[in-house]
Amino acid sequence: MEADEQLEEEIERTTSGVKIRIAQMAGPAQAQPSYHLPKMFRVGEHIGSEDRRTEFKEGAGFIKNDFRSNVAKYVSAFINCHENGRLFIGVKDNGDVKGYEMNQTLEDKMRRDIDEAIKDITPNIYPKDYSVDFIPVADENEYVSDGNRSVWYSVVICITVLGDRINTKGKLYSTRQGTFMRRDGGVQTLSAQDFHSFYQEKYQTKRTSLERNIQELLDTTREQQKEIEQLKRHQVENATVQGTVASKQTIEEIKTLRSIIESQHKKSKVCSIS
Repeated sequence: MEADEQLEEEIERTTSGVKIRIAQMAGPAQAQPSYHLPKMFRVGEHIGSEDRRTEFKEGAGFIKNDFRSNVAKYVSAFINCHENGRLFIGVKDNGDVKGYEMNQTLEDKMRRDIDEAIKDITPNIYPKDYSVDFIPVADENEYVSDGNRSVWYSVVICITVLGDRINTKGKLYSTRQGTFMRRDGGVQTLSAQDFHSFYQEKYQTKRTSLERNIQELLDTTREQQKEIEQLKRHQVENATVQGTVASKQTIEEIKTLRSIIESQHKKSKVCSIS
Protein backbone atom coordinates (compact mmCIF):
# COMPACT_ATOMS: atom_id res chain seq x y z
CA MET A 1 0.00 0.00 0.00
CA GLU A 2 1.37 3.46 -0.89
CA ALA A 3 2.34 5.83 1.91
CA ASP A 4 -0.33 8.42 1.07
CA GLU A 5 -3.02 5.74 1.34
CA GLN A 6 -1.93 4.42 4.73
CA LEU A 7 -4.03 5.64 7.64
CA GLU A 8 -3.13 5.17 11.28
CA GLU A 9 -6.10 5.09 13.65
CA GLU A 10 -5.42 5.87 17.27
CA ILE A 11 -8.44 5.42 19.54
CA GLU A 12 -8.52 7.66 22.58
CA ARG A 13 -11.33 7.22 25.12
CA THR A 14 -12.51 10.39 26.83
CA THR A 15 -15.27 11.25 29.29
CA SER A 16 -17.37 12.77 26.49
CA GLY A 17 -17.23 9.77 24.18
CA VAL A 18 -14.79 8.27 21.72
CA LYS A 19 -12.44 10.28 19.51
CA ILE A 20 -10.51 8.92 16.56
CA ARG A 21 -7.23 10.48 15.56
CA ILE A 22 -6.59 10.30 11.85
CA ALA A 23 -2.90 10.69 10.98
CA GLN A 24 -2.22 10.63 7.27
CA MET A 25 1.26 9.41 6.51
CA ALA A 26 2.02 11.79 3.65
CA GLY A 27 0.65 15.18 2.65
CA PRO A 28 -2.78 16.85 2.89
CA ALA A 29 -5.98 15.38 1.56
CA GLN A 30 -6.18 15.36 -2.24
CA ALA A 31 -8.92 17.31 -4.01
CA GLN A 32 -11.91 15.11 -4.80
CA PRO A 33 -13.61 14.89 -8.21
CA SER A 34 -16.85 16.87 -8.41
CA TYR A 35 -18.93 13.69 -8.59
CA HIS A 36 -17.28 12.06 -5.57
CA LEU A 37 -17.56 13.10 -1.93
CA PRO A 38 -14.73 12.27 0.48
CA LYS A 39 -15.35 10.29 3.63
CA MET A 40 -13.91 13.14 5.69
CA PHE A 41 -12.85 16.80 5.54
CA ARG A 42 -10.26 18.67 7.59
CA VAL A 43 -10.67 22.10 9.16
CA GLY A 44 -9.17 24.70 6.81
CA GLU A 45 -9.05 22.31 3.86
CA HIS A 46 -9.80 24.12 0.58
CA ILE A 47 -12.37 22.24 -1.49
CA GLY A 48 -12.85 24.57 -4.46
CA SER A 49 -14.78 27.65 -5.54
CA GLU A 50 -18.43 28.54 -5.99
CA ASP A 51 -19.91 28.28 -9.48
CA ARG A 52 -23.22 27.35 -11.12
CA ARG A 53 -23.01 23.84 -9.65
CA THR A 54 -21.60 24.67 -6.21
CA GLU A 55 -22.73 26.86 -3.29
CA PHE A 56 -20.95 27.28 0.07
CA LYS A 57 -22.63 28.36 3.30
CA GLU A 58 -20.71 28.79 6.55
CA GLY A 59 -23.56 27.42 8.59
CA ALA A 60 -24.87 29.32 11.61
CA GLY A 61 -26.85 32.08 9.90
CA PHE A 62 -28.04 29.86 7.06
CA ILE A 63 -29.35 27.23 9.48
CA LYS A 64 -30.81 29.50 12.16
CA ASN A 65 -32.49 31.99 9.81
CA ASP A 66 -35.29 30.08 8.05
CA PHE A 67 -33.26 26.98 7.18
CA ARG A 68 -36.16 25.22 5.45
CA SER A 69 -36.83 28.11 3.07
CA ASN A 70 -33.12 28.56 2.34
CA VAL A 71 -32.70 24.91 1.35
CA ALA A 72 -35.76 24.99 -0.93
CA LYS A 73 -34.47 28.18 -2.56
CA TYR A 74 -31.05 26.81 -3.52
CA VAL A 75 -32.25 23.33 -4.52
CA SER A 76 -34.95 24.75 -6.82
CA ALA A 77 -32.45 27.19 -8.34
CA PHE A 78 -30.14 24.31 -9.32
CA ILE A 79 -33.07 22.47 -10.90
CA ASN A 80 -34.24 25.51 -12.88
CA CYS A 81 -30.78 25.75 -14.44
CA HIS A 82 -30.79 22.03 -15.36
CA GLU A 83 -27.67 21.61 -13.23
CA ASN A 84 -26.45 18.82 -10.97
CA GLY A 85 -25.78 21.08 -8.00
CA ARG A 86 -24.30 20.79 -4.52
CA LEU A 87 -25.03 22.95 -1.50
CA PHE A 88 -22.29 22.66 1.14
CA ILE A 89 -23.12 23.87 4.66
CA GLY A 90 -20.11 24.30 6.95
CA VAL A 91 -17.81 25.75 4.28
CA LYS A 92 -16.71 29.38 4.04
CA ASP A 93 -17.38 31.45 0.91
CA ASN A 94 -13.71 31.12 -0.07
CA GLY A 95 -14.01 27.32 -0.12
CA ASP A 96 -12.25 26.59 3.20
CA VAL A 97 -13.85 23.95 5.41
CA LYS A 98 -15.08 25.22 8.79
CA GLY A 99 -17.55 22.56 9.87
CA TYR A 100 -20.79 22.85 11.79
CA GLU A 101 -21.14 21.50 15.32
CA MET A 102 -24.00 19.09 16.06
CA ASN A 103 -25.00 15.90 17.79
CA GLN A 104 -27.00 12.94 16.53
CA THR A 105 -30.32 14.37 17.69
CA LEU A 106 -29.71 17.62 15.79
CA GLU A 107 -28.56 15.68 12.72
CA ASP A 108 -31.80 13.69 12.68
CA LYS A 109 -33.80 16.91 12.93
CA MET A 110 -31.86 18.54 10.10
CA ARG A 111 -32.40 15.56 7.85
CA ARG A 112 -36.15 15.85 8.43
CA ASP A 113 -36.03 19.62 7.83
CA ILE A 114 -34.17 19.14 4.54
CA ASP A 115 -36.70 16.56 3.35
CA GLU A 116 -39.56 18.89 4.28
CA ALA A 117 -37.85 21.80 2.50
CA ILE A 118 -37.59 19.79 -0.72
CA LYS A 119 -41.25 18.79 -0.39
CA ASP A 120 -42.06 22.54 -0.46
CA ILE A 121 -40.83 22.68 -4.08
CA THR A 122 -43.33 22.25 -6.92
CA PRO A 123 -43.52 20.27 -9.17
CA ASN A 124 -42.59 17.36 -6.91
CA ILE A 125 -39.01 16.16 -6.44
CA TYR A 126 -38.51 12.51 -5.48
CA PRO A 127 -35.95 11.03 -3.04
CA LYS A 128 -34.06 9.26 -5.82
CA ASP A 129 -33.20 12.66 -7.34
CA TYR A 130 -31.31 14.11 -4.37
CA SER A 131 -29.10 13.01 -1.50
CA VAL A 132 -28.04 14.41 1.88
CA ASP A 133 -24.62 13.63 3.37
CA PHE A 134 -23.17 14.58 6.76
CA ILE A 135 -19.41 14.40 6.26
CA PRO A 136 -17.21 14.38 9.40
CA VAL A 137 -14.68 17.19 9.84
CA ALA A 138 -11.38 16.55 11.64
CA ASP A 139 -10.01 19.37 13.80
CA GLU A 140 -6.55 21.00 13.65
CA ASN A 141 -5.11 17.99 15.50
CA GLU A 142 -6.81 15.69 13.00
CA TYR A 143 -9.29 14.37 15.55
CA VAL A 144 -12.88 13.63 14.63
CA SER A 145 -15.55 12.59 17.11
CA ASP A 146 -17.32 9.31 16.62
CA GLY A 147 -19.52 9.30 19.67
CA ASN A 148 -23.11 8.67 20.61
CA ARG A 149 -26.23 10.87 20.50
CA SER A 150 -25.00 13.10 23.33
CA VAL A 151 -21.57 13.82 21.79
CA TRP A 152 -21.03 16.94 19.70
CA TYR A 153 -19.12 16.59 16.47
CA SER A 154 -18.29 18.73 13.45
CA VAL A 155 -19.62 18.02 9.95
CA VAL A 156 -20.07 19.47 6.52
CA ILE A 157 -23.62 18.97 5.26
CA CYS A 158 -23.83 18.35 1.53
CA ILE A 159 -27.13 18.38 -0.36
CA THR A 160 -26.73 17.00 -3.87
CA VAL A 161 -29.53 17.51 -6.41
CA LEU A 162 -29.66 15.92 -9.87
CA GLY A 163 -31.12 18.89 -11.70
CA ASP A 164 -30.44 17.69 -15.24
CA ARG A 165 -32.32 14.44 -14.53
CA ILE A 166 -35.24 16.09 -12.74
CA ASN A 167 -35.96 18.93 -15.14
CA THR A 168 -36.18 17.20 -18.50
CA LYS A 169 -39.19 19.19 -19.78
CA GLY A 170 -37.93 22.73 -19.19
CA LYS A 171 -40.32 23.57 -16.36
CA LEU A 172 -39.82 26.22 -13.69
CA TYR A 173 -39.72 24.81 -10.16
CA SER A 174 -41.02 27.14 -7.44
CA THR A 175 -40.98 27.39 -3.64
CA ARG A 176 -43.31 29.11 -1.20
CA GLN A 177 -40.99 32.13 -1.35
CA GLY A 178 -40.89 32.41 -5.13
CA THR A 179 -39.03 31.08 -8.15
CA PHE A 180 -35.24 31.17 -8.34
CA MET A 181 -32.54 30.69 -10.96
CA ARG A 182 -28.93 29.77 -10.30
CA ARG A 183 -26.25 32.25 -11.33
CA ASP A 184 -22.48 31.95 -10.87
CA GLY A 185 -21.88 32.51 -7.18
CA GLY A 186 -25.49 33.33 -6.32
CA VAL A 187 -29.23 32.93 -6.82
CA GLN A 188 -31.56 35.25 -8.73
CA THR A 189 -35.23 35.72 -7.88
CA LEU A 190 -37.29 35.64 -11.07
CA SER A 191 -39.54 38.64 -11.72
CA ALA A 192 -42.67 38.77 -13.89
CA GLN A 193 -40.51 39.96 -16.79
CA ASP A 194 -38.12 37.05 -16.21
CA PHE A 195 -41.06 34.64 -16.38
CA HIS A 196 -42.20 36.22 -19.63
CA SER A 197 -38.71 36.02 -21.12
CA PHE A 198 -38.27 32.43 -19.94
CA TYR A 199 -41.47 31.15 -21.52
CA GLN A 200 -41.04 33.30 -24.61
CA GLU A 201 -37.61 31.78 -25.18
CA LYS A 202 -38.93 28.31 -24.38
CA TYR A 203 -41.80 28.48 -26.87
CA GLN A 204 -39.68 30.24 -29.48
CA THR A 205 -37.26 27.33 -29.23
CA LYS A 206 -40.14 24.88 -29.63
CA ARG A 207 -41.51 26.87 -32.58
CA THR A 208 -38.14 26.91 -34.30
CA SER A 209 -37.82 23.18 -33.77
CA LEU A 210 -41.32 22.54 -35.16
CA GLU A 211 -40.66 24.75 -38.18
CA ARG A 212 -37.46 22.85 -38.87
CA ASN A 213 -39.31 19.52 -38.60
CA ILE A 214 -42.06 20.75 -40.94
CA GLN A 215 -39.50 21.91 -43.48
CA GLU A 216 -37.79 18.53 -43.33
CA LEU A 217 -41.15 16.81 -43.92
CA LEU A 218 -41.90 19.09 -46.87
CA ASP A 219 -38.49 18.37 -48.40
CA THR A 220 -39.07 14.64 -47.93
CA THR A 221 -42.54 14.93 -49.51
CA ARG A 222 -41.10 16.75 -52.54
CA GLU A 223 -38.50 14.05 -53.03
CA GLN A 224 -41.15 11.34 -52.78
CA GLN A 225 -43.35 13.22 -55.28
CA LYS A 226 -40.45 13.36 -57.74
CA GLU A 227 -39.97 9.61 -57.37
CA ILE A 228 -43.69 9.02 -58.00
CA GLU A 229 -43.58 11.17 -61.18
CA GLN A 230 -40.57 9.25 -62.42
CA LEU A 231 -42.37 5.95 -61.81
CA LYS A 232 -45.40 7.22 -63.74
CA ARG A 233 -43.24 8.23 -66.71
CA HIS A 234 -41.58 4.83 -66.73
CA GLN A 235 -44.98 3.13 -66.70
CA VAL A 236 -46.18 5.24 -69.64
CA GLU A 237 -43.01 4.54 -71.59
CA ASN A 238 -43.30 0.83 -70.92
CA ALA A 239 -46.93 0.85 -71.97
CA THR A 240 -46.05 2.67 -75.20
CA VAL A 241 -43.30 0.22 -76.04
CA GLN A 242 -45.54 -2.73 -75.26
CA GLY A 243 -48.33 -1.19 -77.33
CA THR A 244 -46.03 -0.74 -80.33
CA VAL A 245 -44.91 -4.35 -80.14
CA ALA A 246 -48.51 -5.49 -79.83
CA SER A 247 -49.53 -3.38 -82.83
CA LYS A 248 -46.80 -4.91 -84.99
CA GLN A 249 -47.90 -8.38 -83.96
CA THR A 250 -51.52 -7.55 -84.80
CA ILE A 251 -50.58 -6.22 -88.28
CA GLU A 252 -48.58 -9.36 -89.01
CA GLU A 253 -51.49 -11.53 -87.90
CA ILE A 254 -53.89 -9.56 -90.16
CA LYS A 255 -51.56 -10.01 -93.14
CA THR A 256 -51.29 -13.73 -92.49
CA LEU A 257 -55.07 -14.04 -92.18
CA ARG A 258 -55.56 -12.04 -95.40
CA SER A 259 -53.15 -14.33 -97.24
CA ILE A 260 -55.05 -17.37 -96.06
CA ILE A 261 -58.39 -15.88 -97.14
CA GLU A 262 -57.03 -14.95 -100.59
CA SER A 263 -55.58 -18.42 -101.02
CA GLN A 264 -58.87 -20.05 -100.13
CA HIS A 265 -60.72 -17.68 -102.52
CA LYS A 266 -58.47 -18.67 -105.41
CA LYS A 267 -59.05 -22.34 -104.69
CA SER A 268 -62.81 -21.83 -104.69
CA LYS A 269 -62.62 -20.16 -108.17
CA VAL A 270 -60.65 -23.08 -109.61
CA CYS A 271 -63.20 -25.52 -108.26
CA SER A 272 -66.13 -23.64 -109.83
CA ILE A 273 -64.47 -23.54 -113.33
CA SER A 274 -63.77 -27.20 -113.32
